[in-house]
Amino acid sequence: MTPPTIHTEQPVRRGSTPGRRVRRMVAWLLFLMTVLVLLTGFGTGEAAIVGQLTGGLLGKSIAERIHIYLWGPFIILLVLHMSLSLFPGRWWRSG
Repeated sequence: MTPPTIHTEQPVRRGSTPGRRVRRMVAWLLFLMTVLVLLTGFGTGEAAIVGQLTGGLLGKSIAERIHIYLWGPFIILLVLHMSLSLFPGRWWRSG
């Protein structure tokens, strides 16, 4: 009688490739960044409403400063997201 074999490698789940994980991470970061850009942009015009929504943490001057600083990372994530989505084969080769 032969002893049972022990599989040390975990099976690769569908969609767990490095490229897919990176695309998902970039998409989620872009989504969060978009929410922040919209919230801070709205906070520069409607400071009273955003101040109430954030419990007074986000005033008009802070919202404007954060809004200005977020544009660089937002554009970088947007371009990265677009390039990963439009040209998926360039980043990771399967097999």
